[in-house]
Amino acid sequence: MIPEGAIVFDNDNGTAPAVAIKLNDKIIIMLPGPPRELQPIFIHQAKPFILSSIRNTGVLITESLKTFGIGESMLETRIKSIVAKHPNFVFATYAKMGEVELSITTYADEKNSTQDELNQIMLELEAELSPNIYSTKAGSLQEALVQKLIRYQLTIATAESCTGGYIAKRITEIPGSSNVFMGSIVAYSNDIKVNFLEVDKSSLENFGAVSEEVAKQMAKNVALKFKTTFGISTSGIASPISENPNKCSQNYYSDKEIGLV
Repeated sequence: MIPEGAIVFDNDNGTAPAVAIKLNDKIIIMLPGPPRELQPIFIHQAKPFILSSIRNTGVLITESLKTFGIGESMLETRIKSIVAKHPNFVFATYAKMGEVELSITTYADEKNSTQDELNQIMLELEAELSPNIYSTKAGSLQEALVQKLIRYQLTIATAESCTGGYIAKRITEIPGSSNVFMGSIVAYSNDIKVNFLEVDKSSLENFGAVSEEVAKQMAKNVALKFKTTFGISTSGIASPISENPNKCSQNYYSDKEIGLV
């Protein structure tokens, strides 16, 4: 049930209600508890609402960027000096599976001068985090990948072991991916790796399925089979029972041009 007169925030990650109530010059915010629901609602809806409610004039301006391959604590450490230089801006991180979103927000009486400073902040952040930034717009990691492949007329194929086709699934969810994604081979067993991806038996015997050597061959050969610009392979231990109990669970990603990444 929603209290009478409450403002309802959209919850794109769950079903619990999120509302704001203004009562006797006070603001009451009620948000769901799970972090994956609470954090995006607060960052993108509740915080702007609070800021706009406590100001009579002026504008709220915000930008965001999305990163991968870097943890939340490391990202915060990397941007610490930038944050210190711009005390009138709020820097907020939102960590989710495999990526971290960073939003930069402020409330300004004059938009033009503040926007100029925000543009400078974005340049500083991009210089510091550029290898890890995949987008400064809305959208998912796979959307950014497909858009970039289309822009540069590149193609890709995947050879997946422990991920079982999940990378291919995420890519093919995106409209237009058929122009750049040629196909995938799920090579879960060693026999499939040998017979379909032409991985050397000796590499499997000497290094094991979860190894840089095998991952490189999988990526290179899937690219050759599908005639694509890039091949991506994944390999890892998906259960506590493995052929090598001394090998830790891990993933390898490689492509035919630069090998293991």
